[in-house]
Amino acid sequence: MRRNNFEKLEEYPDLLTPCEVAEVLRCRESMVHRFNGLKKTRIGNGRGRILYRKQDVTEYINSKVEGEEVIKSADQQKERHRKMGVSSLVSWEELQKARMGHAGGSG
Repeated sequence: MRRNNFEKLEEYPDLLTPCEVAEVLRCRESMVHRFNGLKKTRIGNGRGRILYRKQDVTEYINSKVEGEEVIKSADQQKERHRKMGVSSLVSWEELQKARMGHAGGSG
């Protein structure tokens, strides 16, 4: 069975090379350099060697989780509608009335 690379991150040292980060994120090494929001550390003189802290890689991964905000905003909308006494979904009859009212009012 294939093991999750994110869990494998624990086995890496605290400072990771771009190649190691690419392995964890399952992408090409050249992509790692282009990730906005992934903090890097330069070690040495001049341009230095680029390394990534393990905690920064973990934070980057967690910052890219999608869906949680969508679920939260949908739940908030349902709660607002409940408090106002408004149905979140419009019934078929209400849609038909609106359609017929719009069609009848234009002529």
